[in-house]
Amino acid sequence: MGRRRVTRYNDTIGPELSSGMLVLTIFLAAVIVLSVYFVCNREPDAYGDELTDDTQESEAVDETDGNVDDGRYDLISVPTEDTARGFLILVNGKTAYNFDIEEKIVSLYMNEEKSSSYGLATSGISTAQSVLGYFNTMIEAYYADTEDSKTVINSGYRSYEDQAEILQSRIDSVGEEQAYDYVARPGHSEHHTGYAFDVVSYGENADGTWLPNHCCEYGFIQRYRADKEALTGIKYEYWHYRYVGAPHAEIMMRENYCMEEYIELVGKCTYDAPLSYTDASGASYAVYTVAASDGELTEIPVPKGAKYSISGNNVGGFIVTVKTGTAAEKKGD
Repeated sequence: MGRRRVTRYNDTIGPELSSGMLVLTIFLAAVIVLSVYFVCNREPDAYGDELTDDTQESEAVDETDGNVDDGRYDLISVPTEDTARGFLILVNGKTAYNFDIEEKIVSLYMNEEKSSSYGLATSGISTAQSVLGYFNTMIEAYYADTEDSKTVINSGYRSYEDQAEILQSRIDSVGEEQAYDYVARPGHSEHHTGYAFDVVSYGENADGTWLPNHCCEYGFIQRYRADKEALTGIKYEYWHYRYVGAPHAEIMMRENYCMEEYIELVGKCTYDAPLSYTDASGASYAVYTVAASDGELTEIPVPKGAKYSISGNNVGGFIVTVKTGTAAEKKGD
Protein backbone atom coordinates (compact mmCIF):
# COMPACT_ATOMS: atom_id res chain seq x y z
CA MET A 1 0.00 0.00 0.00
CA GLY A 2 1.42 3.37 -1.01
CA ARG A 3 1.48 6.29 1.34
CA ARG A 4 0.46 9.83 0.63
CA ARG A 5 3.29 12.19 -0.06
CA VAL A 6 2.52 15.05 2.28
CA THR A 7 4.30 18.35 2.49
CA ARG A 8 3.99 19.70 6.01
CA TYR A 9 4.75 23.30 6.84
CA ASN A 10 6.16 24.13 10.26
CA ASP A 11 8.61 26.69 11.57
CA THR A 12 12.03 25.05 11.98
CA ILE A 13 15.54 26.28 12.67
CA GLY A 14 18.33 24.64 10.68
CA PRO A 15 22.08 24.39 11.29
CA GLU A 16 24.46 27.12 10.25
CA LEU A 17 25.69 26.83 6.67
CA SER A 18 29.29 26.88 5.46
CA SER A 19 30.13 29.01 2.41
CA GLY A 20 30.19 25.91 0.20
CA MET A 21 26.91 24.72 1.53
CA LEU A 22 25.50 28.22 1.07
CA VAL A 23 26.38 28.23 -2.64
CA LEU A 24 24.88 24.77 -3.06
CA THR A 25 21.75 25.85 -1.24
CA ILE A 26 21.32 28.91 -3.47
CA PHE A 27 21.78 26.75 -6.58
CA LEU A 28 19.22 24.20 -5.39
CA ALA A 29 16.80 26.98 -4.46
CA ALA A 30 17.05 28.39 -7.99
CA VAL A 31 16.33 24.96 -9.46
CA ILE A 32 13.31 24.55 -7.20
CA VAL A 33 11.95 27.99 -8.08
CA LEU A 34 12.22 27.25 -11.80
CA SER A 35 10.58 23.85 -11.33
CA VAL A 36 7.69 25.35 -9.39
CA TYR A 37 7.27 28.02 -12.06
CA PHE A 38 6.87 25.50 -14.87
CA VAL A 39 4.57 23.25 -12.84
CA CYS A 40 2.36 26.13 -11.81
CA ASN A 41 2.07 27.39 -15.37
CA ARG A 42 0.78 24.21 -16.96
CA GLU A 43 -2.76 24.25 -18.33
CA PRO A 44 -5.08 24.43 -16.51
CA ASP A 45 -3.58 26.06 -13.43
CA ALA A 46 -6.73 25.91 -11.33
CA TYR A 47 -7.61 22.25 -10.87
CA GLY A 48 -10.60 22.18 -8.59
CA ASP A 49 -10.31 25.87 -7.68
CA GLU A 50 -13.32 28.10 -7.21
CA LEU A 51 -14.63 29.86 -10.28
CA THR A 52 -13.63 33.34 -9.16
CA ASP A 53 -12.86 36.35 -11.32
CA ASP A 54 -9.26 35.22 -11.75
CA THR A 55 -10.05 31.59 -12.60
CA GLN A 56 -8.33 30.46 -15.77
CA GLU A 57 -9.94 31.45 -19.05
CA SER A 58 -9.78 29.34 -22.17
CA GLU A 59 -7.36 30.59 -24.82
CA ALA A 60 -7.04 29.82 -28.49
CA VAL A 61 -5.11 26.65 -29.37
CA ASP A 62 -4.18 24.81 -32.55
CA GLU A 63 -6.87 23.14 -34.60
CA THR A 64 -8.63 20.26 -32.88
CA ASP A 65 -8.61 16.67 -34.07
CA GLY A 66 -12.26 16.80 -35.13
CA ASN A 67 -13.71 15.36 -31.93
CA VAL A 68 -15.23 18.71 -30.95
CA ASP A 69 -16.50 21.76 -32.78
CA ASP A 70 -13.28 23.72 -33.00
CA GLY A 71 -15.23 26.90 -33.64
CA ARG A 72 -16.65 26.86 -30.13
CA TYR A 73 -14.26 24.82 -28.01
CA ASP A 74 -10.61 24.68 -27.06
CA LEU A 75 -8.92 21.41 -26.19
CA ILE A 76 -7.03 21.58 -22.90
CA SER A 77 -4.45 18.84 -22.30
CA VAL A 78 -4.13 17.65 -18.70
CA PRO A 79 -2.14 14.77 -17.17
CA THR A 80 -4.37 11.71 -17.09
CA GLU A 81 -3.06 10.83 -13.63
CA ASP A 82 -4.80 13.95 -12.32
CA THR A 83 -8.10 12.08 -12.28
CA ALA A 84 -7.14 11.47 -8.62
CA ARG A 85 -6.62 15.18 -7.89
CA GLY A 86 -9.14 17.92 -7.05
CA PHE A 87 -11.99 18.94 -4.77
CA LEU A 88 -14.46 16.54 -6.42
CA ILE A 89 -12.56 13.28 -6.00
CA LEU A 90 -14.76 10.50 -4.67
CA VAL A 91 -13.38 8.52 -1.74
CA ASN A 92 -15.50 5.77 -0.17
CA GLY A 93 -15.55 2.08 0.65
CA LYS A 94 -15.27 1.12 -3.01
CA THR A 95 -12.92 3.87 -4.19
CA ALA A 96 -9.57 4.32 -2.47
CA TYR A 97 -7.65 7.54 -2.05
CA ASN A 98 -4.50 7.85 -4.17
CA PHE A 99 -1.67 8.50 -1.72
CA ASP A 100 0.70 9.49 -4.54
CA ILE A 101 -1.08 12.84 -4.77
CA GLU A 102 0.91 15.63 -3.17
CA GLU A 103 -1.09 18.03 -1.03
CA LYS A 104 0.00 20.92 1.14
CA ILE A 105 -1.13 19.86 4.62
CA VAL A 106 -0.84 22.42 7.41
CA SER A 107 -1.15 22.08 11.15
CA LEU A 108 -3.91 24.24 12.64
CA TYR A 109 -2.28 24.42 16.05
CA MET A 110 -0.75 27.88 16.55
CA ASN A 111 -1.50 28.61 12.90
CA GLU A 112 -1.95 32.34 12.31
CA GLU A 113 -4.29 31.65 9.40
CA LYS A 114 -6.72 29.72 11.59
CA SER A 115 -9.84 31.66 12.55
CA SER A 116 -10.43 32.32 16.25
CA SER A 117 -14.10 31.36 15.78
CA TYR A 118 -13.40 27.70 16.52
CA GLY A 119 -11.13 25.57 18.66
CA LEU A 120 -9.21 22.32 18.24
CA ALA A 121 -9.83 19.09 20.10
CA THR A 122 -6.10 18.32 20.02
CA SER A 123 -2.91 20.04 18.91
CA GLY A 124 -2.41 17.42 16.18
CA ILE A 125 -5.24 18.52 13.89
CA SER A 126 -4.26 19.44 10.32
CA THR A 127 -6.02 20.24 7.06
CA ALA A 128 -5.33 20.95 3.40
CA GLN A 129 -4.13 24.53 2.99
CA SER A 130 -6.41 24.92 -0.03
CA VAL A 131 -9.64 24.60 2.00
CA LEU A 132 -8.67 26.38 5.23
CA GLY A 133 -9.92 29.78 4.09
CA TYR A 134 -13.30 28.39 3.05
CA PHE A 135 -13.70 26.63 6.40
CA ASN A 136 -12.75 29.78 8.29
CA THR A 137 -15.36 31.80 6.40
CA MET A 138 -18.10 29.26 7.09
CA ILE A 139 -17.49 29.02 10.82
CA GLU A 140 -17.12 32.78 11.14
CA ALA A 141 -20.55 33.15 9.53
CA TYR A 142 -21.95 30.53 11.92
CA TYR A 143 -20.50 32.42 14.88
CA ALA A 144 -21.92 35.73 13.62
CA ASP A 145 -25.42 34.22 13.46
CA THR A 146 -25.34 32.18 16.69
CA GLU A 147 -22.61 33.68 18.90
CA ASP A 148 -21.61 30.09 19.64
CA SER A 149 -17.99 30.29 20.73
CA LYS A 150 -17.59 26.60 21.58
CA THR A 151 -17.26 25.14 18.08
CA VAL A 152 -14.44 22.59 17.86
CA ILE A 153 -12.79 20.56 15.11
CA ASN A 154 -12.50 17.00 16.38
CA SER A 155 -10.69 15.67 13.33
CA GLY A 156 -9.26 16.91 10.03
CA TYR A 157 -6.59 15.36 7.83
CA ARG A 158 -5.62 11.75 8.61
CA SER A 159 -2.76 9.66 7.31
CA TYR A 160 -3.16 5.97 6.49
CA GLU A 161 -1.63 5.13 9.87
CA ASP A 162 -3.96 7.55 11.69
CA GLN A 163 -6.99 5.87 10.14
CA ALA A 164 -5.73 2.39 10.96
CA GLU A 165 -5.25 3.39 14.60
CA ILE A 166 -8.73 4.91 14.85
CA LEU A 167 -10.34 1.85 13.29
CA GLN A 168 -8.52 -0.56 15.58
CA SER A 169 -9.49 1.49 18.63
CA ARG A 170 -13.15 1.39 17.57
CA ILE A 171 -12.98 -2.36 16.90
CA ASP A 172 -11.51 -2.90 20.37
CA SER A 173 -14.30 -0.78 21.86
CA VAL A 174 -17.48 -1.93 20.06
CA GLY A 175 -16.49 -4.87 17.87
CA GLU A 176 -15.70 -5.13 14.18
CA GLU A 177 -19.27 -5.04 12.82
CA GLN A 178 -20.24 -1.79 14.55
CA ALA A 179 -16.83 -0.22 14.00
CA TYR A 180 -17.21 -0.30 10.22
CA ASP A 181 -20.55 1.52 10.46
CA TYR A 182 -18.75 4.74 11.30
CA VAL A 183 -15.06 4.26 10.55
CA ALA A 184 -13.76 3.77 7.02
CA ARG A 185 -11.01 1.31 6.22
CA PRO A 186 -7.53 2.81 5.97
CA GLY A 187 -7.05 4.13 2.46
CA HIS A 188 -10.80 4.72 2.03
CA SER A 189 -11.38 7.63 4.39
CA GLU A 190 -12.33 11.10 3.19
CA HIS A 191 -10.05 12.47 5.87
CA HIS A 192 -7.07 11.40 3.74
CA THR A 193 -7.93 14.22 1.31
CA GLY A 194 -7.54 16.98 3.89
CA TYR A 195 -10.89 18.36 2.68
CA ALA A 196 -13.02 16.87 5.48
CA PHE A 197 -13.74 18.19 8.98
CA ASP A 198 -15.50 16.65 11.97
CA VAL A 199 -17.18 19.65 13.61
CA VAL A 200 -18.99 19.70 16.95
CA SER A 201 -20.04 22.33 19.45
CA TYR A 202 -20.21 22.32 23.24
CA GLY A 203 -21.77 25.76 23.58
CA GLU A 204 -25.11 26.77 25.02
CA ASN A 205 -25.84 28.64 21.78
CA ALA A 206 -25.09 25.67 19.55
CA ASP A 207 -27.46 25.46 16.59
CA GLY A 208 -27.54 21.99 15.09
CA THR A 209 -29.48 23.16 12.03
CA TRP A 210 -27.22 26.00 10.88
CA LEU A 211 -24.42 24.01 9.22
CA PRO A 212 -26.72 21.55 7.38
CA ASN A 213 -28.77 24.48 6.08
CA HIS A 214 -25.94 26.85 5.20
CA CYS A 215 -22.77 24.80 4.57
CA CYS A 216 -23.38 24.65 0.82
CA GLU A 217 -23.17 28.45 0.65
CA TYR A 218 -19.49 28.05 1.51
CA GLY A 219 -18.71 25.05 -0.72
CA PHE A 220 -19.27 22.32 1.91
CA ILE A 221 -21.63 19.36 2.08
CA GLN A 222 -22.82 17.30 5.02
CA ARG A 223 -21.29 14.14 3.66
CA TYR A 224 -23.01 11.32 5.54
CA ARG A 225 -26.75 11.92 5.84
CA ALA A 226 -29.26 9.58 7.41
CA ASP A 227 -31.25 9.00 4.22
CA LYS A 228 -28.14 8.12 2.19
CA GLU A 229 -26.54 5.45 4.38
CA ALA A 230 -27.14 2.68 1.84
CA LEU A 231 -25.24 4.66 -0.81
CA THR A 232 -22.39 6.12 1.25
CA GLY A 233 -21.78 2.98 3.30
CA ILE A 234 -21.41 5.10 6.46
CA LYS A 235 -23.97 5.69 9.19
CA TYR A 236 -25.35 9.19 9.69
CA GLU A 237 -22.67 11.59 10.91
CA TYR A 238 -24.04 15.04 11.65
CA TRP A 239 -20.51 16.27 12.35
CA HIS A 240 -18.74 15.36 9.08
CA TYR A 241 -18.39 18.14 6.47
CA ARG A 242 -16.52 17.89 3.20
CA TYR A 243 -15.40 20.67 0.86
CA VAL A 244 -16.40 20.22 -2.80
CA GLY A 245 -16.71 23.84 -3.99
CA ALA A 246 -19.31 25.82 -5.91
CA PRO A 247 -21.75 25.16 -7.44
CA HIS A 248 -21.47 21.48 -6.57
CA ALA A 249 -22.16 21.83 -2.85
CA GLU A 250 -25.37 23.75 -3.50
CA ILE A 251 -26.55 21.26 -6.12
CA MET A 252 -25.93 18.30 -3.81
CA MET A 253 -27.51 19.83 -0.72
CA ARG A 254 -30.47 21.57 -2.38
CA GLU A 255 -31.28 18.69 -4.72
CA ASN A 256 -30.66 16.01 -2.06
CA TYR A 257 -27.82 14.15 -3.76
CA CYS A 258 -25.09 12.44 -1.83
CA MET A 259 -21.68 12.58 -3.45
CA GLU A 260 -21.99 9.08 -4.92
CA GLU A 261 -25.22 10.08 -6.67
CA TYR A 262 -23.79 13.36 -7.88
CA ILE A 263 -20.64 11.83 -9.38
CA GLU A 264 -22.83 9.29 -11.20
CA LEU A 265 -25.23 12.00 -12.41
CA VAL A 266 -22.51 14.33 -13.70
CA GLY A 267 -20.69 11.34 -15.19
CA LYS A 268 -23.53 11.04 -17.71
CA CYS A 269 -23.25 14.70 -18.75
CA THR A 270 -21.08 15.62 -21.74
CA TYR A 271 -19.63 18.91 -22.96
CA ASP A 272 -22.40 19.21 -25.56
CA ALA A 273 -25.12 18.08 -23.11
CA PRO A 274 -24.01 19.39 -19.70
CA LEU A 275 -25.81 19.71 -16.41
CA SER A 276 -27.05 23.31 -16.27
CA TYR A 277 -27.58 25.00 -12.93
CA THR A 278 -28.32 28.49 -11.64
CA ASP A 279 -27.33 29.02 -8.02
CA ALA A 280 -29.00 31.11 -5.33
CA SER A 281 -26.99 34.19 -6.31
CA GLY A 282 -28.13 33.99 -9.92
CA ALA A 283 -24.83 32.72 -11.33
CA SER A 284 -25.22 29.98 -13.93
CA TYR A 285 -22.98 26.99 -14.58
CA ALA A 286 -22.51 24.08 -16.96
CA VAL A 287 -21.04 20.89 -15.50
CA TYR A 288 -19.90 17.83 -17.42
CA THR A 289 -17.49 14.89 -17.29
CA VAL A 290 -14.75 13.89 -19.69
CA ALA A 291 -13.45 10.32 -19.51
CA ALA A 292 -9.72 9.90 -18.99
CA SER A 293 -7.72 8.69 -21.97
CA ASP A 294 -5.41 5.69 -22.04
CA GLY A 295 -2.39 7.91 -22.63
CA GLU A 296 -0.40 10.25 -20.42
CA LEU A 297 -2.54 13.24 -21.41
CA THR A 298 -6.30 13.70 -21.68
CA GLU A 299 -7.75 16.38 -23.94
CA ILE A 300 -10.67 18.23 -22.39
CA PRO A 301 -12.99 20.48 -24.41
CA VAL A 302 -13.91 23.82 -22.83
CA PRO A 303 -15.89 26.68 -24.40
CA LYS A 304 -13.67 29.37 -25.88
CA GLY A 305 -13.22 32.35 -23.57
CA ALA A 306 -15.04 30.65 -20.67
CA LYS A 307 -14.03 30.67 -17.03
CA TYR A 308 -13.69 27.10 -15.89
CA SER A 309 -12.16 24.70 -13.40
CA ILE A 310 -11.26 21.03 -13.74
CA SER A 311 -11.22 18.38 -11.02
CA GLY A 312 -10.59 14.68 -11.20
CA ASN A 313 -13.40 12.47 -9.91
CA ASN A 314 -11.13 9.57 -8.85
CA VAL A 315 -13.23 7.13 -10.88
CA GLY A 316 -11.65 7.53 -14.29
CA GLY A 317 -12.71 10.99 -15.39
CA PHE A 318 -12.54 14.77 -15.07
CA ILE A 319 -15.38 17.03 -13.99
CA VAL A 320 -15.40 20.37 -15.82
CA THR A 321 -17.23 23.34 -14.30
CA VAL A 322 -17.91 26.29 -16.60
CA LYS A 323 -19.35 29.58 -15.41
CA THR A 324 -21.81 30.59 -18.10
CA GLY A 325 -23.27 33.75 -16.60
CA THR A 326 -23.68 35.98 -13.56
CA ALA A 327 -26.65 37.63 -11.89
CA ALA A 328 -25.40 41.04 -13.06
CA GLU A 329 -25.24 39.87 -16.66
CA LYS A 330 -28.78 38.54 -16.45
CA LYS A 331 -30.05 41.84 -15.08
CA GLY A 332 -28.44 43.50 -18.08
CA ASP A 333 -30.45 41.27 -20.38
